[in-house]
Amino acid sequence: MFARTLAHDNAIEYALVVCGAEHLDEIPIAGETHVWEVKRARARRRLIPVSTWSRVRRRRQRSQISRVHLSAVEGGSPDDNSAYLIALLSIHPTPELVQPICEYLLLNSTALLVVSGFAEGGKKGVQKVWESIDEMWVWHALTDLKKKKKVVGGPRL
Repeated sequence: MFARTLAHDNAIEYALVVCGAEHLDEIPIAGETHVWEVKRARARRRLIPVSTWSRVRRRRQRSQISRVHLSAVEGGSPDDNSAYLIALLSIHPTPELVQPICEYLLLNSTALLVVSGFAEGGKKGVQKVWESIDEMWVWHALTDLKKKKKVVGGPRL
């Protein structure tokens, strides 16, 4: 229903509506993904098996994305989540503790870059995600946002 609504919006050039095996609006690394692709006022549904995602290669270790249960990537307390994010963005190679979270974010960030037109296909998207982490662009954007939130009295990041 959401994809059909987007298809009727002339301002939408391209969109993906995803629903993973866990019934969340994310691409999972543990199961299949239902995808509705909205393009040129048409919505097309397809099922992407988990084997497709497991073939996405990670640039650093050149290994396949492992299949893990949703519980391996669920959040914790604000302090835990902050520690995971810091480890993910600033420590290389990625610590084993946050590896499943890293892979989950890799898939979803890649899809975002492709849909938004910043990457032509999954392979280029994966490269851009790693580049943004390796070059510390994400880290700098996060710390800049944190500084701005402190100035305007926003929520703690």
